[in-house]
This record gives sequence, structure tokens and C-alpha cells, in this order.
Amino acid sequence: MKLIINYDILEKINVAKTGMNLNRAMKDTGHLLLAYAPFNIGINLLQNTPEEMIPEFLCAVGMFSFIHTFPCVVLAKPQKEKATRELKILVTDLEKINIYTTKELLLDSKKYKTEYELINDENEKNQIKQNKYILVPTKNEDEISVLQEHIVGSEDYSLSIGEPKKVYKLAPIKNPA
Repeated sequence: MKLIINYDILEKINVAKTGMNLNRAMKDTGHLLLAYAPFNIGINLLQNTPEEMIPEFLCAVGMFSFIHTFPCVVLAKPQKEKATRELKILVTDLEKINIYTTKELLLDSKKYKTEYELINDENEKNQIKQNKYILVPTKNEDEISVLQEHIVGSEDYSLSIGEPKKVYKLAPIKNPA
């Protein structure tokens, strides 16, 4: 049986711990800077020499980054509370697939392997499937391996009990000398 959720469990744990998802904030800031930089460089080249442009550009990038990440810091406490509530709900949902944990134990979960595979859907479109293996501490066992499956670009994540497949390789034969 699989449990369907609409978020990455490790990102939610990170937000519950820190109040913000720095990876997402920095990625968004980077994308906006990539869009902003050519425009700013073009305007500055028209008005200044390249030597005068560099300090002005770096100042603009710094201000832009600060303005974009400041709301993440201000909204950290509400985001942390929301993520904590969602993890409490997840704990009760995990019991449906026989994973008995608590919110506090769930916060100690660790990813130990990520795999990607190319799959075809019904419309013969290639998609990338991410399989993330997470060690979740439980109340009745030490840890249990949870498989989080996600089609890259979709909003659905499925959770189930699972471990990565072990691949056995033949050892090379040494020539007796």
C-alpha cells in the first residue's frame, strides 16, 4: 500500500526544524538573478564603463538577494508551525502503512540513497521518476526504510516501505602467476 502526499517529506522536515526552506529560497533567488542580470548589465554598460559597473552591479545583486530572502526570514515562524502541523498529520497517516513513529522521531529522518529512472507514461511521454530512500526512526523498531517515489515535475509523492535493490557484481578473476 502506498500513501500519497503532496510534498517532499525531507523538505517538510527541514521547514519544521528551521522555519524556512533555504534551498528553495536560494534557488528562486538564483533564477530571478539570472533573469535580472542581463538587463542590469546592459543598462549599466550604457551608462558606465566596465570598471565602474562591477561595484554597482554587486551592490544591486546583494540588495536584490536581501529583498527576496527577507520575507522568508520574517515568515519563518508561521512556516515552521504549519510544517509541524503537517508532520503531525503525516505521523497518523504513516500508521496506515504500518510505520509507527512520532513527530519528534520523524524529525530525525535521514535520506540515505536517491535513484532516478526514466519511465514512459500512458501517453508515451518520457518522465523521470525519483526514488528517495529515507531512514525513519520508529517507536517499535530502530529504523525503517521508507521509499518516497516522485515523478519530477508533478505534485504527488508516494510513500511506502521499501529498500533499494541490491546489485551484485562478479569479482574480477586474478590471473595466477
